[in-house]
Amino acid sequence: MTGAQLKTLRYKLDLSLAQASKQVEVSPRTWCRWEAGESRIPATAVKVFKMVNGVKA
Repeated sequence: MTGAQLKTLRYKLDLSLAQASKQVEVSPRTWCRWEAGESRIPATAVKVFKMVNGVKA
């Protein structure tokens, strides 16, 4: 998943950056880096985020 895709998903779920980052237990700054494409998004974080929010793979 790209940062842009992660951001789009977060918007579709109507979550703030702080809410989304809390769900996967990372800092809001880390989440921001993921969305900006500055850091690689761990596959496990994506999996947990989707699972917590009931998003199908």
